[in-house]
Amino acid sequence: RIVGDMARHRSKIAVIQNCPPDVPPPKGIVKDKAHLTLAFVGRIAEPRGVRILLEACRRLPELRVLMAGEIEGKELGQVLSACDQIELHGYMPQEKALELVHRSDASFAFYDPSTEICRRANGAKWYDAMMAGKCLLVNSEVMNAEWIRREGIGFTTPYADIEEFVRTLNYLHEHRQEMEEKGACARELYETQFNRGAMDRRLLEIELKALDGKVAGIRDEG
Repeated sequence: RIVGDMARHRSKIAVIQNCPPDVPPPKGIVKDKAHLTLAFVGRIAEPRGVRILLEACRRLPELRVLMAGEIEGKELGQVLSACDQIELHGYMPQEKALELVHRSDASFAFYDPSTEICRRANGAKWYDAMMAGKCLLVNSEVMNAEWIRREGIGFTTPYADIEEFVRTLNYLHEHRQEMEEKGACARELYETQFNRGAMDRRLLEIELKALDGKVAGIRDEG
């Protein structure tokens, strides 16, 4: 994701992923196998695949969506509120929003590929899903979509292909064990690589390296 003028300085740039704290699942979660429940946590806007979810809800009565975040646009908010299959929560503190991810079967993270910033998306939703041990649903145009498939943590479909997306949702509903296995792989990535503690240690290493360089510079001047 390091592009433009900054790409020349890639060796001097470190990426710290926006990994959430390890929030335990709320007590009393009951698995509802009659429905397929998706989590949508974050910016609720047209470029985030909201219309795709609405169309999927229209076609799949068993689909449920848990949504938390600020809605961009009055008309979009009205459309979402009118859909009985979508449970709107508005803005929520991080820990409460993560509880919604725990209550879901999979996490939805689509980005309109018509803009470069969306194609380069590496959203916080990914790490939220890893923390909660949930399968990811990402559109295939995102540059890291191949990584998601390779790591076995989710499914990808083209952004504008509603038919393929609906087929994927039907497959997940009928193959829950596979969906849960991908969620378990996602949780393993969180525990071993993409957790808050690992990011804190990486940041500390950067700070220590910077301090060492500063001290060395002072010694050279002396």
